[in-house]
Amino acid sequence: MKRPVFIIIGAILVLVLLVIWVYMLFFNKPSGGEDEFANLNFNNTNDPTAIVDQPENNEPTVDVMGKERLRQLTTKPTAGYREVQRTPSSTPELLYIESGTGHIFSIDLASGEEKRISATTIPLSTKGEITPDGKFVMIQSGFGAGSEFVVGEINPSDNTLSNKGLNEQIVSFSATDNNTFLYSIQTIDSVIAKEYDPLKETQKTLFVAPFREALIDWGDSASAVHYFYPKATSKLEGFLYKVENGKISRLPIDGYGLSAEGGGANVIYSKDMVGKYQTYVYNQENNVSAQSPVRVIPEKCATANTNTSKIFCASSDNIKESDLPDLWYKGKVTYADDLWRADTDSGGMAYLFNVKSGSGRELDMVNLVTNKDDSNLYFTNKTDGFLWMFELIPADENRQ
Repeated sequence: MKRPVFIIIGAILVLVLLVIWVYMLFFNKPSGGEDEFANLNFNNTNDPTAIVDQPENNEPTVDVMGKERLRQLTTKPTAGYREVQRTPSSTPELLYIESGTGHIFSIDLASGEEKRISATTIPLSTKGEITPDGKFVMIQSGFGAGSEFVVGEINPSDNTLSNKGLNEQIVSFSATDNNTFLYSIQTIDSVIAKEYDPLKETQKTLFVAPFREALIDWGDSASAVHYFYPKATSKLEGFLYKVENGKISRLPIDGYGLSAEGGGANVIYSKDMVGKYQTYVYNQENNVSAQSPVRVIPEKCATANTNTSKIFCASSDNIKESDLPDLWYKGKVTYADDLWRADTDSGGMAYLFNVKSGSGRELDMVNLVTNKDDSNLYFTNKTDGFLWMFELIPADENRQ
């Protein structure tokens, strides 16, 4: 066969194969009648089922200018916080200590602006206290017997913290209205209460609780009234003691699982009454304890600064007798709290706020504290450590 014939036959075969390929590519469809394409795993924003990565929002959820009385202030777990006013003419700020790092942040309560004022890391920060002038902090690093404690001076100008360690076995501590710190140390058979002045770097002993497992409810200053009682457990009977001007006296309050919160001459306390957990309010002026219609865990309460007969408490209606107080102290139960106010003058409890309705979620409120004029109440949610604020005195809806 001649060469031209081979060329013609080859060209025809190539043309036939090309026609078949074009047909298969553009005209042939599967039996379902829908086009098939390889899934190259691109996100299609027109597809309502596609998941598009959203940028992480690390901004705080603070909304100081909002109208809601209950507002979340942080998206970071907090180890301590306090509303401070550096000078009589300055705008109040909320300072808080971040759990884990010990970094300190400031929230301007007029504008809502947040900024970090100390980037000095205190590893494993678990608890902190801040003086009212915003100059000093005491921070616990670590847990239990292995904890370390530092006192630091905040230096906002260079974003640092000047630290000094306290080489004592501290078990509890609190800041005072006089810009000092109160703390307790545990010995073999007692608990010693002391005051530390961070400006002068001096310390002095205030009183000695005559048993080792004493929990102290600190007053606002070294000279204020303090209360202490044995560590609460349903298995042992506890007694409430008062310290005034360095003198210890026992109050007519006792019971199994006893714990208390007090200020001045007023106390709210709870105890186990034959298998039933019950709360009482006590007024020392008339030496009368009135049974409360609402059960509260006193550690979920804060005494008002302007009127110590008013005590703000978080309480849940789903408290189980078997949980208290032991399981709660062990962290094995959580609650969905609402906000109440106890009045030791009348012995009554007033309902203040439906927390779930106001926040849209259930909150287990702990570490309650009010500001100087009792217009704001701050607390953390036990489940995540986030900081919240509740306006005890509602702000003007038309505020600028």
